[in-house]
Amino acid sequence: MADVDGIMCFIDEYWKKGHILGNNKEFFLYEHADQDRINFLLAIDRKSKEIEGILGFLPASHDASTFDIWTGIWKVRDGVLPLLGMELYKRLPQMVGARTILGVGDSQTTTGPLLRKLTKTFNTWRMRHFYYLADRNDFFIADVKDKYIQEPKYISRVAKVKKIDDISETQEYVNFYDHGVVPYKDLSYINHRYFKHPIYNYDVYGIQLDDSKALIVIRKQEYEQRSVVRIVDYIGEQICFSGINSFIRELLSENDCEYVDFYTYGFQYEYIFEAGFTERMENDSIVIPDYFNPFERRNVEIWVSGNVETGLFTKADGDQDRPN
Repeated sequence: MADVDGIMCFIDEYWKKGHILGNNKEFFLYEHADQDRINFLLAIDRKSKEIEGILGFLPASHDASTFDIWTGIWKVRDGVLPLLGMELYKRLPQMVGARTILGVGDSQTTTGPLLRKLTKTFNTWRMRHFYYLADRNDFFIADVKDKYIQEPKYISRVAKVKKIDDISETQEYVNFYDHGVVPYKDLSYINHRYFKHPIYNYDVYGIQLDDSKALIVIRKQEYEQRSVVRIVDYIGEQICFSGINSFIRELLSENDCEYVDFYTYGFQYEYIFEAGFTERMENDSIVIPDYFNPFERRNVEIWVSGNVETGLFTKADGDQDRPN
């Protein structure tokens, strides 16, 4: 805990002036405090005692057998020991006992190629981006040149959807969750990340389709006089997604939203299409924005990575769905 002020000063000076983790201590502690520890690996000069490099991380669970972590802010001061940043990355999983080390939002022009060169087990993937447009004639947040309405492939599949207001109600929906899924998200993660977030308001729903169950997490995003709904996480049996078409239509109608969108990698994508979603491709003519703080009306590609052969990634993984 005694390192917090030094880390925040380092972020403000060497990462980005005015960054929320450099000037908002309450949010910094929410994001990186783990009881009496701070989830950062530091490189400190033995002589000057100054911090020369930092690598933040966020655990998805706390069980030793499923201890998966995402990297957060990763920065080394210019002109210090060559490849010090790589030493931080390579040593982190060993020092904390992590099963995997994962990244979301890595740069594919700088970070990605270097990690692939120096870390044999490192892989990168582009998240696929799906959307469901509201049945309306005008769009302001999205840029829709050719309007069309999606029709679900299997309208007979209708899942039961229940609003969940407390972590205690989630247990029955994650009993089927495969512990081999990477990253594995335990109940403490779900509770901390979505029910106790100090700034954002997340809505958590339980989904049941026949005997299959899952959790879906959404966040309403507003800009000026318009709004959209973002699916930011999905935990559980993926076939349930194919039965949420009616739920998606209700979300759009009740919130008067332009669209619902979903970034993911590693999903069984046929279930997303069966729910009536369309995929936004690279260089697509339609624009489904990702940046809202500040707002930018452009498409954004999100890349994910890890020392694994594959994984299941969503929008809110790591430090991506965070106020800036």
